Amino acid sequence: MINDKSTTLATRFRASKGQPVKYENKLVHAMYTRNCILTGAIRIRFKSATKAAPQALCVKARKGALEINKIATRDIAVLWTDTAPNVVDVIYRFKGKGEIRFWNAWKDSDGVQHAWIGNAGMLVSEQPGHTTLSCSDGIGDPEFRDLIVEISDK
Repeated sequence: MINDKSTTLATRFRASKGQPVKYENKLVHAMYTRNCILTGAIRIRFKSATKAAPQALCVKARKGALEINKIATRDIAVLWTDTAPNVVDVIYRFKGKGEIRFWNAWKDSDGVQHAWIGNAGMLVSEQPGHTTLSCSDGIGDPEFRDLIVEISDK
């Protein structure tokens, strides 16, 4: 396990083949996966986001489809904090077992979207009824307050 603080989270995730890594005694994830069965709904609540760079939560269904604001997608939905409402309801549909994957993204000063580079990662806190993702964008040292979202069943 890499513990050198000079090594970026992206480098650590590559070495671990995408598995969670330790940073300052905290388990950091590149992506959060939520297992789902059949059809249901979740609620995403944006708790806070830094103003330094536009932040987003990326949402993808694996082996299924999502519906957000009456728009269906099998691809990735990117919810930007500067344009999405603070609360977003997501309907998921799977034929059996499936999963929803979440990760953070941000835009640089040129407006280019980035994810999974530099010190991007998230702390995952699962509590009864909801999960909190505290995200670090890839800019500078890991800072797990760049984007904070709460995911719960609806």
